[in-house]
Amino acid sequence: MLHAENGAAAMKILFSYDNNPIAMAARYGIKAQKLPEHWLLAPEPSPQEKELLKLRSKIEELQSTEPDIEITLEFQAPDPLLVYRIEALSASEQSDFVARILRENPKRSQDAGMPGIHFMRDSSYDEKYLKYRDVIVPRHVARIHRYLEEEYSQIGFTMAIRVIGHIQAENLVVTLRSSSGGLHDKFICYPVYGPSAPRPKHHFDIARPMVRFPEIRSPVGRHDIDFAVGPNGG
Repeated sequence: MLHAENGAAAMKILFSYDNNPIAMAARYGIKAQKLPEHWLLAPEPSPQEKELLKLRSKIEELQSTEPDIEITLEFQAPDPLLVYRIEALSASEQSDFVARILRENPKRSQDAGMPGIHFMRDSSYDEKYLKYRDVIVPRHVARIHRYLEEEYSQIGFTMAIRVIGHIQAENLVVTLRSSSGGLHDKFICYPVYGPSAPRPKHHFDIARPMVRFPEIRSPVGRHDIDFAVGPNGG
């Protein structure tokens, strides 16, 4: 219902965005003007739209409180990249190499020169040296070509972490994983001529574990590197 009191009809103007009131005003000789659509209020958002707006607000809040970090990796690799491939030793070469290692690492004598005195002998030494001779050294020689490939294929790299925003990165933890190689904190040099042979345990070594203190690991500092699983995944 349209109702207007006082004033001349020529001075009255109806403003509306709806066609029905405008048509009604025309029947009564009242001037009318249709309002543009931007005069309308924004429609009420749906529940899905409200949830989306809430998530966007949360993201903006996190972006304003999290530090902006830039991480770069620079590899010390030659250009072009060199890949070393070394052939395994033949059976005769492996046999000669095993013999050389054993000559340089002979079994030690436990004869103290005092007949009847056996408490100073290491009863497990014979078994340990037998394993060294028959298992450890032959296995090392069979894999020596792999060790050399790994040694000459090591590539150093520098990782730089820079905060480029205005928010400091407190207690930052950066996780670095390798999918096709090992990670070391220093250059690894493999023992080409085999691992050292075991030595007989001295009878005074029995007391060493009693006075050995447990290793106390220092906490990780602001710029320290900590291997979660040890270098090279060990």
